[in-house]
Amino acid sequence: MALFEKISSFADGAVKQGGKFAKNTGKIAALKLSSHNAQEEINRLYAKIGERYYKAHGLAPEQGFEKLCDKVTELRGVINENQAAIEEIKIDGVIDEVVVDPDELD
Repeated sequence: MALFEKISSFADGAVKQGGKFAKNTGKIAALKLSSHNAQEEINRLYAKIGERYYKAHGLAPEQGFEKLCDKVTELRGVINENQAAIEEIKIDGVIDEVVVDPDELD
């Protein structure tokens, strides 16, 4: 009978430990998800801060922000050029010397 009690006690302890492990794993996963969500929100806020700063000071940035603002201005120029080229292609209906129906481009 003592052997049965030892085995039973061991099994009982293992089940409790397994349950505790599962519970802790769940808590850790929830905390990690919460931290990830918080970091994502921080990243969105950083983006808003940067966008507002650029709108307010992009053409005359403070020291230390010049290169970043210049790069944003440069990239905005690329986007504008690309959009103009897209519109031109749609209007002309020509892609690489091949006439294309503009309705097929949408």
